[in-house]
Amino acid sequence: MIYRELFFVGVFADIFLNVASRWEFAPSSIKALLPYFDAHCAAVAAIYAGITTAIVGALGIALSRFFLGNNSGLVSEICASFVAGFIADILIEKFQIFGPSLQPFFDEAGAGPWGGIAIAFAVSVVRIGHKMNVLPRL
Repeated sequence: MIYRELFFVGVFADIFLNVASRWEFAPSSIKALLPYFDAHCAAVAAIYAGITTAIVGALGIALSRFFLGNNSGLVSEICASFVAGFIADILIEKFQIFGPSLQPFFDEAGAGPWGGIAIAFAVSVVRIGHKMNVLPRL
């Protein structure tokens, strides 16, 4: 099931962002995540990211298959996942799903594009990892 692989990509990406947000030379948009990471235990934040990535990534793949059929292909899955992530990111900001501590990030980077990129990246990693046989199917 792709949910598990997407979950783990989300978890590891969140752990990386948690560490990177503390780097002195990190971009301001990454540093803007620090209040969120300070407000949540690292494991909890990573699990939230994993769950979000699994749900939204799988939704993007499902949308691709809904509109283009089962043979939709990698590019269409990535594009549909970007759209799903873009919309999810806007909803996360609008409804403060993860609380107000994420607002400095949205103020700095904006809602939408980075969420779309994150989900498209996760789907790309999983799909390409499967094709190259470097990522096990869990």
